[in-house]
Amino acid sequence: RRRRRRRRRRSTGRTFKIVDDVGAVGGEKGRRHDEEQVRRVRRSCKSWRGARGRRRKLFKNNRQLDFRVFAGAFLSNNSQSNGDFFSFALDRPTDYLFDYNYYGRSEDSGLFSQQLIVAEGGFKSQLEPAFANQWITTVNGSYSLWNYIHAYGDVGFVKNRDRDAKFVYDSGIRLNLLQDYFELYFPVYSNNGWEMGQDNYDEKIRFIVTLDINTFVKLFTRRWY
Repeated sequence: RRRRRRRRRRSTGRTFKIVDDVGAVGGEKGRRHDEEQVRRVRRSCKSWRGARGRRRKLFKNNRQLDFRVFAGAFLSNNSQSNGDFFSFALDRPTDYLFDYNYYGRSEDSGLFSQQLIVAEGGFKSQLEPAFANQWITTVNGSYSLWNYIHAYGDVGFVKNRDRDAKFVYDSGIRLNLLQDYFELYFPVYSNNGWEMGQDNYDEKIRFIVTLDINTFVKLFTRRWY
């Protein structure tokens, strides 16, 4: 109980925080999930260790800096037979424990596949490799240019077994219309090249949107920084 209170105080988003996620892949995340799903996770990925941190700062000139880091590594991982279902994701976590509010959880094309959940790698562009079954480390940042228009950038390394670590990066424009509730991300340049000049650019745009009433109510009760 004491540990829960401490974590709740540290998750306000006002200060940088590091969270240890040992054993999360074993299904012990403070929630009760479907027993068969938990057994499947335990068989496939025994343990991993991760750290994440985030800091948001509002300056006197009303400019805002948003900075986030994530690092994770598998201590043991025998999930290769399941593909990348249990791997760290660069831009779209698989969410096998149903922790995130996906509207198209299994979609790999169409509008819902473009929904962004800023977790794990936190990238906005869809790059290769999209997953890491050994370790991953990323840094995400954005800075306001004018009102709700921000410039964003992500950099990191992705390491898969029997392959060299790959340096990945992306950048673009973020429309922060309602932070954490309604945001749009327009990729500009990444490992894929100049994305704005590529075909089907509309399919590369990512979005954050909250439709759940209970979550939306928190907008009026949360502490602003």
